Order: sequence, then structure tokens, then C-alpha cells
Amino acid sequence: MRTVPRAFDAVLFDFDGVLVDSEPIHHWAWRGVLARFGVDLPWMAYAERCIGQGLPSIVRNLAEFSAGSVSSEALMEEYPRKDRAYRVRMLETPPVYEETVALLAEIRLPMAVVTSNGREEIEPILNALSIHNRFSAFVFREDVTRHKPDPAPYIRAAQLLNAINPLVVEDSEAGCLAALAAGFEWVKIQHPRSMATSVRKKLGLSK
Repeated sequence: MRTVPRAFDAVLFDFDGVLVDSEPIHHWAWRGVLARFGVDLPWMAYAERCIGQGLPSIVRNLAEFSAGSVSSEALMEEYPRKDRAYRVRMLETPPVYEETVALLAEIRLPMAVVTSNGREEIEPILNALSIHNRFSAFVFREDVTRHKPDPAPYIRAAQLLNAINPLVVEDSEAGCLAALAAGFEWVKIQHPRSMATSVRKKLGLSK
């Protein structure tokens, strides 16, 4: 007997690399921090070690990458500088695509943003993009004690929306592992520009 899949009852979006094309800006900001210690951070090294990770993992991985040139503690002390640089650049030229904004207006399911970034980093950007009010719930770094690839952020978001069968939209391996551990179906996108097409297909929306 063929099993009929349940309809999705919510959509849970990662932020970086999904709603916005922000990973290059994170890379630029972290590269500036490491340059102060005489360490260059190529894009591939950043992508392999940082995308999809929470802040503690990022600073640990970057300290390991530096091969002793900078400690995790020193990087954490520099984090406010990195955060300010990131936010200024993001607000100057918000990297969001028109297709993304159109998709958020089209979806009629409850939606949440689930990110390993802090509220102070993300909410001003969502407001600047005029998409904050599209979402009914938010899970930021400080809202959970365990981060992706742990399922806790996505479980929390589903609880906030009273969702049983949400669709998770991710771009990182850590995020997909978090969705899998939560028992939720996910779609992994390759680039924010293709996100709207991938999600429409998954939700059965026509365009």
C-alpha cells in the first residue's frame, strides 16, 4: 500500500545562505579579523570550517586553522568587531534576491527563521529588508543551548508554530543533519538565488 505524504504545515528557513546571500560577507568580516593576526582566510577554508556552524564551533575551527597564530579566546574577544563590520556591510547593501521576497509573500503557511546568529545581528537586517513581519517565529543563537547540527533549534521552531510536519530550508550539512535529527523533511539549496525555485517545487507551488 502506498503511503501518502503528509502536507507540510510550516516552513523553517535558515538565514545565512538561504534567505540572504550573506556568507561572502561573513567571510569578509572574519578574514579582516584574522588578518590582524597575520593569518589569511581563503574562501574555501571559511566554507569548509564555518558555514552552518554556531559561533563556538566557528572560533574553535578558525583557531585550529591559524595553526597557533590566534587562540579561540582571542577570536571571541574580536567577535564584536567582526559583528559590527558584518552588520554595517549587510545594512549598506542587503544581499537578498527579489525571488526570495516574492516567495515569502506567496507562502501561506506559518514560517520561522532558525539561525545560529544572534537576535541583534539578524533582526535589523530582516527589518531593513521589510520581511520581518512575514515570519511568525524566530529561533536565534541565544534561544537554545544546543546548536546545529543538534536538532534543538528546529524542534524549538516547530513548537513555536505548533507544527508537526514542517519543511526545513537549509544550505549546510550541519543544518540538514539538524533537520534529520528532528525528524523533519528538508530541502538543501545550492545558492540563495535558486532557493525560491527549490522551495516552490517542494511545496507544490506553481510559477
